[in-house]
Amino acid sequence: VLVGIGILWLTIRLFLNWLLADKVVVLEDKAGMSALRRSKELMNARTEEGFWKRPKNKAALILLTGFLIGLGINLLFQVPGFALGLLEFGFVTAAVSGLLNIVSTSLATVFTATAMILFYYDIRLRKEGFDLKMMAQGLG
Repeated sequence: VLVGIGILWLTIRLFLNWLLADKVVVLEDKAGMSALRRSKELMNARTEEGFWKRPKNKAALILLTGFLIGLGINLLFQVPGFALGLLEFGFVTAAVSGLLNIVSTSLATVFTATAMILFYYDIRLRKEGFDLKMMAQGLG
């Protein structure tokens, strides 16, 4: 049991450390291990005081919110498929349920991806004064 808890803790820790790696690859043009290191650097930055203001805790809260929104949208979109299932339309029920599942998953993914991109910029802004660097580059 302790080994299982240790493996789970390590997995969550690595996941949160490397959560911004895809944004770093696209927005900072880094790849491989340098993107993973940069993601870890951003996720471990101490930009504000307080438990819920730590980057890893904010990211976990964003992911949890995205999951709950996705779950709510999925349940809402499955009601028509369930109603068709009660009427026994067979193939139509499966097609409508599948289509609604794709739409609900897409909506939840868009929300979470957008929130994570804003989170990435928030960390860069608080840690590095990213907005001031961008304004200064426009002057020179």
